Amino acid sequence: MDHQDLICIDMGGTSFDVSLIRDGEVELKSEFDLQGLPILAPSVELVSIALGGGSIIQELSGGLRVGPESAGSVPGPACYGNGGKVATITDANAVLGRLPPEQRLAGTLQLDLKAANRALSSVGKLLNLDVASAAEQALEVAHFMMAEAIRELTVERGLDPRDFTICAFGGAGPLHAAFVADELNIDRIIIPSGAGSFSAWGMLQGDLRHDMSVTYYRQFNDAQSDLSIVLESLRERVLERVREDTDDLSLLRYEASGEMRYVGQEYSLLVPIMNDRADDELLASFHDAYFQRYGHAQRSAPVEFVSLRIAGIVSFANTDEYISELPTKPAASIASTQATIGGETSAVPIYSRDSISAKISGPSIIVEDSTTILLPKSWTVMPIGNAHLLMERSEQ
Repeated sequence: MDHQDLICIDMGGTSFDVSLIRDGEVELKSEFDLQGLPILAPSVELVSIALGGGSIIQELSGGLRVGPESAGSVPGPACYGNGGKVATITDANAVLGRLPPEQRLAGTLQLDLKAANRALSSVGKLLNLDVASAAEQALEVAHFMMAEAIRELTVERGLDPRDFTICAFGGAGPLHAAFVADELNIDRIIIPSGAGSFSAWGMLQGDLRHDMSVTYYRQFNDAQSDLSIVLESLRERVLERVREDTDDLSLLRYEASGEMRYVGQEYSLLVPIMNDRADDELLASFHDAYFQRYGHAQRSAPVEFVSLRIAGIVSFANTDEYISELPTKPAASIASTQATIGGETSAVPIYSRDSISAKISGPSIIVEDSTTILLPKSWTVMPIGNAHLLMERSEQ
């Protein structure tokens, strides 16, 4: 797929997680927060908010609040039929017909629409709203929150989200992706094959990786004397760790990087070190990385190192067995349902994902065991390589 700049959104039952891929590379950071505590370990740069299919909808100060509380999996959303009585995002989608009542979730769970209606009615009465209005307005709040999470990772760093393609996965991501894209004026969305369990599949394709770092406070010009020595020492330590996990070192590779910043700054950037030298090429890479992150750079300002890092990576053979084959038969709807989308209620065709062999237009609902894909009327969808789906905003 020729999509090198992606906004990845993963929405499940409790959270909405956003990360970026730029120029085909996942953005990483050198530390992350755990319950407010800084953990000095490399991780994916992401924004996570407490918003998922189980997030509770409630009245607050004359308006609607979505989350951060969740109904969890037990009893779960009211429409699960397990005794849940509070309204959730899943209930809102159910009463609006965006989750077809005839479609069993995960192939087994029959939706209880009466319970979902009761739960949303109790919220709507507090605001003088009928069930459908309460559901639509709650989803509008949720979609705004999702867009704000994306803006935090893009706009607040000088990036234009319109330059990216959304990659939506998780059990609920494809259900909401088009509305989030509309909020941000993004024109393309990729729904990967097996979207509902895409993160789990990706984890199984991951490399064996060990990272070691060392504090290295040096002005850039003072680092040339011992930078290569420190990096070589880190490689030896990483090699010991890798040997604890595997005897096959034939595919082992090392990636060196340094945390760098302008002198006097508090925050640093992780910059790849290609040749173990503090040379003009590395300095230019830092300035370029700074410009890419913040939209400006001070190329004449002094630069310093904060730490050095070596990653030892062993890549294993990946598999495409999880990826479906493209269907060859013409797409035909398997049913239709009354659904409210964008304030309009109409009969919406339902397609099985494994039958999508050509472009179809919204409004449509596409179902599979692990997720549901919602296509508003201003969007089209077509299959691309390895049975992924590409949604695009139409010109109508």
